[in-house]
Amino acid sequence: MKKLLLMVALLLWSGVQLAMAQSRPVKGQVLDDRGEGIPGASVQIKGSNAGTITDIDGNFSLEVPDDDEVLVISAIGYANQEINAGDGDNVLSVKLKTSSTALNETIVTANAVRREKRSLGYSTAQVSGNDLTAGGSVSPLNALAGKVAGMNVTTTSGAPGSSSRVVLRGGSSVLGNNQALIVVDGVPVNNAGLGTAGNIGNLSNQVDYGNRGNDINPDDIESISVLKGPAATALYGSSGANGALMITTKKGNRRMGGASKMDVEVNTGVAFSSILKYPDFQNSYGQGNIYEGAYPEDRRENFSWGYKFDNEQRPWGQVINGKTRVKPYSAIPDNISDFFNTGTTYNNSVAINGGTETSAFRLGFNALNSNSIFPGKDYNKYGVTFNGNVDLSNRFYASVNFDYSKINSDLPAFGQGNASILDNLYQMPRDIPIRELRNLNDPFNSMDYVDTNGVHRYGYYGAYALNPYYTLDSFKNTNKVDRLFGNVTVGFKITPWLKLEDRLATDVYSDRRYQKNPIFNSEPADETGLYTRPQSNPGRYSEDLINSYNIYNDLMLSINKQLNKDFYLTGYVGQNITQQSVTETYASTNEDGGLVVPGYYNLTNSNGPAFDVNSESTKRKVRVYTDLSLGYKNMLFLGVTGAKDWVSTVKNSITYGGINGSFVFSELFDDKTKNIWNYGKLRVSYARVGNDANPYLWTTTYGRTTLNGDFGSLIFPFNDVPGFSYGDVIGNPNIKPEYSTEFEIGTENSFFNDRVSFDFSYYNKNSGDQIIPVALAASSGFKNKTLNAGLITNHGVELAARFTPIRTRSGFKWEIFGTYAKNVNLVKELETNNLSIGNAINGATIVATVGKPYGTFYTDGYLRDDAGHVVVDATTGLPLIDKSGSKFFGSYMPKWQASWGTTLSYKGFTLYMLFDTKQGGQFFSRTRDILAFVGTSKETEDRDPQVWANSVYEGTDGAYHTNTDIKYNPYFFYTGQANRPGEYQLVDASYVKMREARLSYTLPRKWMDKTPFGSATVSVYGNNLFIWTPSSNQFTDPELSSNGAGNGQGFEFSAMPSQRNYGFNLKFTF
Repeated sequence: MKKLLLMVALLLWSGVQLAMAQSRPVKGQVLDDRGEGIPGASVQIKGSNAGTITDIDGNFSLEVPDDDEVLVISAIGYANQEINAGDGDNVLSVKLKTSSTALNETIVTANAVRREKRSLGYSTAQVSGNDLTAGGSVSPLNALAGKVAGMNVTTTSGAPGSSSRVVLRGGSSVLGNNQALIVVDGVPVNNAGLGTAGNIGNLSNQVDYGNRGNDINPDDIESISVLKGPAATALYGSSGANGALMITTKKGNRRMGGASKMDVEVNTGVAFSSILKYPDFQNSYGQGNIYEGAYPEDRRENFSWGYKFDNEQRPWGQVINGKTRVKPYSAIPDNISDFFNTGTTYNNSVAINGGTETSAFRLGFNALNSNSIFPGKDYNKYGVTFNGNVDLSNRFYASVNFDYSKINSDLPAFGQGNASILDNLYQMPRDIPIRELRNLNDPFNSMDYVDTNGVHRYGYYGAYALNPYYTLDSFKNTNKVDRLFGNVTVGFKITPWLKLEDRLATDVYSDRRYQKNPIFNSEPADETGLYTRPQSNPGRYSEDLINSYNIYNDLMLSINKQLNKDFYLTGYVGQNITQQSVTETYASTNEDGGLVVPGYYNLTNSNGPAFDVNSESTKRKVRVYTDLSLGYKNMLFLGVTGAKDWVSTVKNSITYGGINGSFVFSELFDDKTKNIWNYGKLRVSYARVGNDANPYLWTTTYGRTTLNGDFGSLIFPFNDVPGFSYGDVIGNPNIKPEYSTEFEIGTENSFFNDRVSFDFSYYNKNSGDQIIPVALAASSGFKNKTLNAGLITNHGVELAARFTPIRTRSGFKWEIFGTYAKNVNLVKELETNNLSIGNAINGATIVATVGKPYGTFYTDGYLRDDAGHVVVDATTGLPLIDKSGSKFFGSYMPKWQASWGTTLSYKGFTLYMLFDTKQGGQFFSRTRDILAFVGTSKETEDRDPQVWANSVYEGTDGAYHTNTDIKYNPYFFYTGQANRPGEYQLVDASYVKMREARLSYTLPRKWMDKTPFGSATVSVYGNNLFIWTPSSNQFTDPELSSNGAGNGQGFEFSAMPSQRNYGFNLKFTF
């Protein structure tokens, strides 16, 4: 027996020695074109089934028989490459070229983990950095408009620094956050717009300070992966309800086989801006009010209800020391556009890339300097970015990323009020020469001039609006922002297929806002003195200091292992700790007393006690999570995601998760079928995620006590006696985050060598436990209690398609692409009948109500008969208002949206164009209201008595009769606020836009070889170039929002005008 065992051992040993003699170990790394490792790449011995898979960093190790010399390297999204296996003494480095076929795409998923798109059971989209900057937008969020099916992007104006709102698949929270989560290099970043634009119901003298998502420089972005649904974002738990934008920034390239090397990339350009859409104005009638009787040619009237233009010389403006100005009484069609400048934006960046075999870095600098279309207003942003990584040893590695930006801006105000430039400008009569008002030292224009009789004269062109140049010069809104975000990552490769990483990240910013309103006296009255309302404006100064601190830590164990020849496992488990803190200190001079010394803007110059308030909010979250995917033969994939949150804003822990699967059925096709139907995939997913509760809802808070009485106001602390009282909202210890569950199914297909491809999705999303305030009886001592009570549903379809009709060997290529999305939103359950999303404006509000879409307008309307005809007064012919109460008038959300575009390229030339549209939905336009009131809009030009179209009147018999001869006077309709219901201000929000265009030329490589430069590209571009709206919208761009990135969309309250931008750019490397 011993002899037999000895013989077997000797034979085994001989076999091992023989095997060792016949093979050699080969090690290497598979890299992409940026020098980053490609995980999951296949390394196979040619002509054999033997092979291996690269680890997370692209490394591999393989025993290769001595008589085999060739390895075949392949990876999803890259072209196959064959290399010599070598003798095993050297570490191989293989750089794969990106494949032109879309079916091999990889996507950055949650936690910045790159995955094969074929393995994902949920909908994603990817926008490259080149596509992001194609139109020259300086906002990475605005640049996404029209490029992703199911994404809705709105803005306050599109000017540098303005607010942007990005919503995926419709609104899912009544009062909470509806915007997509923004994640940069695996770390969520703050996209707050605290105090931006103005809350609904308070849109007077508002300023758009922007939201922080636009601080990121688009030139530093490598790509943005859009994760649309909960299955893709379940890993983020109570932060994942609204989808996510996974931003990957540009990194340095490692250099193989030699010394370190650096290259420099320079990007410089200038853009010009103008207003995209002006209101349509009438040019037949000028200043005055012929219906006033006593003085129809009132020279201080803001009305353009005067006589018809006759080109006769007439005085205008005020009488100063017995003198007056004279001009022809005729229209000045461009008197509004003459006020604006052509805006200029200079955008310059420099990036230095360097690396060795074991390290790489990218250091970037950028400067954005914008002079506004509003004279004297500007926006300046400067930034520094750094990305570096290094292999500390064979197993240890580290990386560091940071982005610092500094913003200084002087911003215009909008809305209603003295500080609003547009509110003053849009009331200008049609015959006033705006440019003659520029010189504020001219006594005719000055607000502070006292004539020889000691009479204070005011710089009006109209009695109810300030000289807009005075507004520009004297009302100041300055903003200073410093922001730093970034992370440090260290990792350890436990085995070739298992690694441990820890990532510490921070996102901090300081936002300082200063408002200066001057002391001035005014007398808004016409020359008849019938409406004299002397006003003393005491001036005002305020400081608003906001500091935000976010700290994140992720500990993550990742696996990437080929279990056997058929099964492959990838995924990770981890823990996240997040703390978010915001402090705000606001102080202003006394609201009634104002300033003591004119022009001295300091809190110590307050005429009376200054007002101040301090607030602090802190939230902490601990989350454990996992994301695992099992693949079978690169054809079937099953993914499971889970997260459990412990959040300081709620009492109990919450569990979230999802499951997704994909089936690449084209793997079953024979070669003949694959030549036609190249790729086919089915996907399905279901997940549940959450939407955070705000801090302190679970407890009743205290506030500083104020006593009001006949003696005035008494604010504590008083005489060193503190005083605090309960707030008016009672805490709810059982409050929990809102949740969203979503079922999704979809398919991805490509045909004819990838010439035709499409991606289709259907989703059904339920968002419950809505966090809303519910009114309490006054006897309780509180106004409201916060409850989880409400359900919103969204379901819809999304389609993205691409077609390449021409692709020749000579290099000519023509691509056509497009998207389509339709979302149906409905409020299914709610504790209250109508929940206002803010307060009423001009009698209108946006509400959530059961059985209606979210964001429905609720206001008064015209009285109608059963057939829908407007009922008019039988005597005046004016339409009657329905006195039974407010009605519902549709939502601000579009019925459907789409985009389409084309790219033509040939030998270095590329022409690109993108159009998009939204159809349906409405917006509430104060611009329409104010222009009608003062008589400057085109719709007021027909001033002859007329019959209201399709109207009826109530006869003496009590029945309604068709109106054919009872005419109304347009003056009394447009100037009579009681005759114009809120329904009148609702306008069709449909539009078609030429969103982007670009023509670029990349100089041939052979030309560059004779210069110090590596490459050079020159481009001309534009964004927001043209707009087409229905004939009923003669007023403004329907995309505008006076509420910035907040939920109260659809209100255009003398909003900042949207801008057309066009310019040129030069990009070169050396």
